[in-house]
Amino acid sequence: MERRFILWKLLIRNSNDGITMVELLISMFIASIVVGLAFTVMLFDRKLYAQDQVRTTVNQNLRSAMDMIGPDIKQAGERLPANFPAIELNTVSGQQVLTIRRSLSSTALPVCQPTTGTAPALTAGSNTQVIVVSYYISAALGPNQNCKVVGASTTQLNWPGNLIEWQNIRCGPTAAPGCIGKATAYIYNSAPLPAGTPPYGESFYYDNEGYLQAPTSAITTPTAAPPLAYGYAIHKATATPTWQKNYDSSLNNGCPSDSVNLNTNCFVYLMEERQYTLIPDPSNAGKYILQLTINPSTDNLQYKLVNNMSKLNFQVWVKNVATSQTTFNNPTDQWRNIKSIQVSLTAIDPSAPVPSPSPNYVGVRDDYLVLTSKFYPRNALSQ
Repeated sequence: MERRFILWKLLIRNSNDGITMVELLISMFIASIVVGLAFTVMLFDRKLYAQDQVRTTVNQNLRSAMDMIGPDIKQAGERLPANFPAIELNTVSGQQVLTIRRSLSSTALPVCQPTTGTAPALTAGSNTQVIVVSYYISAALGPNQNCKVVGASTTQLNWPGNLIEWQNIRCGPTAAPGCIGKATAYIYNSAPLPAGTPPYGESFYYDNEGYLQAPTSAITTPTAAPPLAYGYAIHKATATPTWQKNYDSSLNNGCPSDSVNLNTNCFVYLMEERQYTLIPDPSNAGKYILQLTINPSTDNLQYKLVNNMSKLNFQVWVKNVATSQTTFNNPTDQWRNIKSIQVSLTAIDPSAPVPSPSPNYVGVRDDYLVLTSKFYPRNALSQ
């Protein structure tokens, strides 16, 4: 019993002496390893979190841009003929520009400017604002075949049905004749003379429709059923800019026709035109902004869609052609032959320091900065 008591006292005495220097150093070494490992794990998690945040932001931006471009490509050429330039791909100032067009009306109005020379001419450089779209040669001949009145209405002052549709689009379905409003129209010559001349066209604002009492008269908005008028016409909103090309059937280089039947190849379409391209970011050198422009020749509505872009690439794949095209602007190119359009969007890491990354910069892998998709202009199936 006495021996056990002595051992217990020795233990008590030794426990009061504290830890040795060796034990302290070992404890500090182990603690530093634990803290270091914890700090490394924390930094790694923080890096992963930062990368995930940047990757999510970039992906959302690229996906939102693709979700706008894709449906527009699919709707290209809606209500347009195969020989119309519904899709164009050009390069301007080193950047590709994709132009997409679709008609807002199921009816295209023929250009029926007569060959007699008494009506205002639609010639290059002229400021003619009256565009004849339907007229009578004489009471005996009745309406000519291609410029005849279509679908005369019994409820809207005997207006041609095609003009009623255009008026409803311009002003709304409940609008009355003479309503205030304007819309973007596109005049197009699909087969100009002389033979072999490439097709051409241009946009303009149109702001009224009505009938003509004589070839040189102004457009009259009927308040009662019009008499057997000379014809019907639409009105170009402004005299400027002047016409860039010829659309007069009396000219050898205008719309092919003859003096009786007016077999014209010139038509006017109610148009929506959209352009996608990259523009330099004025606030960040070396970066670009994806921009959408609606009706650039008339409304010129510009929308900046996505920042921090570096590249926008379009490739057109045409049926029976092995390689893709980076341009599609030849007048003989027909959009119905397009098999698909590949769109590639490349973003810049928004967290990357400018002009160059720092040694401690945590970047995003390049493959996360690119989004590529293919789209098909489905209206080509109806051609």
